[in-house]
Amino acid sequence: NILIKSDLAQRFHQRYSSEFIKLIESPKALKLDKCFSYTITILKELRRHNFDLYLVSLRQSEKSTLNEIKSLELVNFFSGIRTGRLMSDSVETKIEYVRSFLIPISTAYIVGDTEDDILAARKLKIQSIAVLSGIRNREKLMMYKPDYIIDHIGHILKII
Repeated sequence: NILIKSDLAQRFHQRYSSEFIKLIESPKALKLDKCFSYTITILKELRRHNFDLYLVSLRQSEKSTLNEIKSLELVNFFSGIRTGRLMSDSVETKIEYVRSFLIPISTAYIVGDTEDDILAARKLKIQSIAVLSGIRNREKLMMYKPDYIIDHIGHILKII
């Protein structure tokens, strides 16, 4: 109660969140990111099946995100890339980014590992594919009722 009444909890949470983002988006931390062994194969297969791939990331630093995508040799798989946060609401930011690509909604999928990905897909009337290889577990993602849920993108070709 004292923390809530004195506003310390909220200030602590904001500071923690800010420091956490700085840490996980630091060049040192980004160098630790690796692709799964099947990632390149699946991306090649999707392109072979004439899928246009677009990447939306809410990471704060566009430069760092693009450098990471390039270092992982993923950049050439995507027809468009949008990063950063346009507004405080992450779902609305994702919606704006998807709309900016001018893609045909009727044949699109949003693939992601968060509830925001599922909610953005629902608002756009796009099918959602939740992947369990990210930051959320099955129980959390199922609460938002994705159209599909898969262990990892290696299983995506079974759906599309």
